Amino acid sequence: MLFDRDRHEPLAEERWNADRAAAAVEHIVERSRHAFERNGNFPTHPNDVGPLAPAPSSGVYFGGAGIVWALAQLGVHLPAVEAALEHFVRDTSASVESAEPDYRRGLLLGLAGPYAVASLLARNTAFADALHTLVRENASNRVLEFMWGSPGTMLAARALHDATQEDRWRAAFVACARELERSLTTSPSGARLWEQDLYGSKGFHVGAVHGFASNLAPLLAGRHWLADDERDRWVTLAMATTKATALIENDCANWPPSVGGGRPGRDKILVQICHGAPGMIVALGELADGSDRDFDALLCAGGELTWRAGPLAKGAGLCHGTAGNGYAFLRLFQQTQDERWLDRARAFAMHAIRQSTAAEREHGDIRHSLWTGDIGVALYLRACETLDARYPTLNYL
Repeated sequence: MLFDRDRHEPLAEERWNADRAAAAVEHIVERSRHAFERNGNFPTHPNDVGPLAPAPSSGVYFGGAGIVWALAQLGVHLPAVEAALEHFVRDTSASVESAEPDYRRGLLLGLAGPYAVASLLARNTAFADALHTLVRENASNRVLEFMWGSPGTMLAARALHDATQEDRWRAAFVACARELERSLTTSPSGARLWEQDLYGSKGFHVGAVHGFASNLAPLLAGRHWLADDERDRWVTLAMATTKATALIENDCANWPPSVGGGRPGRDKILVQICHGAPGMIVALGELADGSDRDFDALLCAGGELTWRAGPLAKGAGLCHGTAGNGYAFLRLFQQTQDERWLDRARAFAMHAIRQSTAAEREHGDIRHSLWTGDIGVALYLRACETLDARYPTLNYL
């Protein structure tokens, strides 16, 4: 069995309605704007409260910096946002002060995220200088995954280069890429992977966020900065390891969270962005360009598995929700121009609206979070209209 049926729910068969999607985006934006104008931050949802999400949180994954960034992608610029971003930086700095160095600098939950958002939206040069230092220091991060490690901060470096054209960002990116290549090893299965030293346990993780696929995402996006032989090695590695770690049944494919044993209690096969076929597709899908038909077919088989599994029962969001999985269909549509993938993406979008509405009714407010909450859903609904297959803060920042 390539997926756990209990983690999914039947798809609500509802035709794509662009007006309804636009209204849902506007509602989420207005609820976000209201929360910010009332508090200068965003309340932490009960389902997000925990050791990694102080209430309120200020980082990119759960917190204020991520929501402000997402609103800007939707064309919404909040009043006094520069002061708020400075507060998010200070607050995140205080929250990670007691953590080990490798758990301070990360893009999604560490300091790099607020620094990057403040640098991009407020054009704060002091924060940009501090971010550059973090990117360089993170090159040797032993965690070797996207949330905390150098791949996430490499994405920030690429975004800052695009915004400023300063060559220091390219140089930092290339230095991190070479350090990552030196860190590759051979897993017990024989596949070339990184061994993550994460939260006190070691494992060869495969998918996006904590594993192989998301480490490759920024490398592939910035591969034009690398020498020809380096670029060829990364593309070859991406395709070979994707094939070597796939689990295939008939015309469907999925990927395990890890090979050779992983984090305790995290060995169940999943169909999510963080672990499983959707994350493999959004992280590596741009390589499905016809140059390797077996690789292309494998990603399409992962898309078929994602469709048959159905929407995630856990909710509407990005990281482990229906909207996040829907980005896999958008990527496959972009690569293949096969309309069935766009139809499937939009079907998941309509289902995500239902889930978001039901959750708001239950809790009395939307879920204020980029990766787990409603502003991520809003980005996905807009993407289903504009056909933008890039996954927020994994493919672009």
